[in-house]
Amino acid sequence: MSLEVTLRNAVSGLAVTQKNIEVVSRNVSNGQTEGYTRKIHKQEARDPRIGGVNALDAVRIVDEAMRRDLALQEGKVANFTVREAALGRIEAVNVDPEDELSLSSVFGRLREAFSELSSSPESPALQQAVVSRATTMTETVRRLAAVYEDERDRTETDIAASITKVNNLLQTIANLNDSISTAVKAGRKVPDLEDQRDQAIKSLSEEMDVTVISRQDGTAAVLTSNGRTLVDRTAFSFSFTPTKTDNNTFYPGGGINGIRLGGDDITTEIIGGRIGGYIELRDDTIPQFQAQLDEFAYRMTTTFNAQGLRLFGNTAAGAMPDATLTTTGRIGYSKSITVPDPIKNNPTLVQQGWANATPATIPTATVPPRPVGDNTLVTTLLSNVFDTNTVTFATTNLGPNSDVSTMLPPSASLAQFTREIVAYQSNERANLTTLLKGETTYRDSLANKISDQSGVNLDQEVSLLIQLQQTYGANARVITATNRMFDDLLGIIR
Repeated sequence: MSLEVTLRNAVSGLAVTQKNIEVVSRNVSNGQTEGYTRKIHKQEARDPRIGGVNALDAVRIVDEAMRRDLALQEGKVANFTVREAALGRIEAVNVDPEDELSLSSVFGRLREAFSELSSSPESPALQQAVVSRATTMTETVRRLAAVYEDERDRTETDIAASITKVNNLLQTIANLNDSISTAVKAGRKVPDLEDQRDQAIKSLSEEMDVTVISRQDGTAAVLTSNGRTLVDRTAFSFSFTPTKTDNNTFYPGGGINGIRLGGDDITTEIIGGRIGGYIELRDDTIPQFQAQLDEFAYRMTTTFNAQGLRLFGNTAAGAMPDATLTTTGRIGYSKSITVPDPIKNNPTLVQQGWANATPATIPTATVPPRPVGDNTLVTTLLSNVFDTNTVTFATTNLGPNSDVSTMLPPSASLAQFTREIVAYQSNERANLTTLLKGETTYRDSLANKISDQSGVNLDQEVSLLIQLQQTYGANARVITATNRMFDDLLGIIR
């Protein structure tokens, strides 16, 4: 090998080593940067007659299929997370059936008040205690109904925030596609831009399910799970206008706006990610919980009334929910249930009785009052409302769109139904917690595998940096020795 070829080998080796040192140093600097992948410089040998090596552009070491799996898994975790959090907030209000604040416990204490009254029906203090417990019952129901409404309203705000984030991410991906494609056309690799695009796609997957198709020109087409294009070189935008929800709003066609892509409503096509979770809460989970509570409040009211005491109504005057309507007629009753003013102002009515559709049966001269110590009404209520009476509950065709099922028993005592409500809603949260734990574990496992393959191992990089520095020094010494040999040859010629 000639001295000239030796020198070329050493000089090119020095240049390649310098580039490798630069990329390793960048790996070390970005080792903790989210989404950054390890880069390496590949190299190729020159023509042996010329000698030396060429350094190619830095490239990533990634498994595209595994990264797509991780993006999909991120969407599942995000979906379960928002749903589990919402049910957790609901459960914090409608807690364990044995807790004194739960629906079933408050109903149980109302029974206790009637039981105490049955022993001394003439006692003003015990009559007032029944009214107070009944008031607490209505406050508990209304508080829980308000939580449902707040959580449903929150989904509208959260969907709007997610849509804004999605639109920004789609534009970011489009811009990166353009930059990457331009570099590819020029024959250059831009792995850092590919990292940024992958990170944007990962964030997008957390908001909704997407499919990614890699193209030969370096671009990545992003589509919905149903195949609608979201971004290629150009980003398409979603639009969504949040609305104030109430018991009578529903989607579609019931006052809640759809999520539009272009001119098309694609709400039902979004089934994953945070947005899919918000939609499921808004359109399925919370309306079901509302229907369960409305049905309980309605049946509790009508059952008391049928036994001779209009203890509950939906106005201060004591109006009854309209029993002549279909099941949609009791929608939202849990928000307005109250103890009527005639009962509050005259607690003796819990012993005397007041029922039916008008106040006409309030004891008057034409309607003789019960004897002061008569406990007939109270014992009837204990037997037929709290203890042995089985109530028939509507379980299907509920909600403003008549498409909600309670998934609760159609026949039960009122006390049992309160326990069923609390248990069902707690189990829904517990099931989501279990699913979230499993999906998170799998997500973390995928992330660890990708990190092992594509991430930066600082110990490995530092060790490689030392080797490269040694290689750099060796090449430098070869150059020095070769120059000395050239000098010696020139000295001999002179």
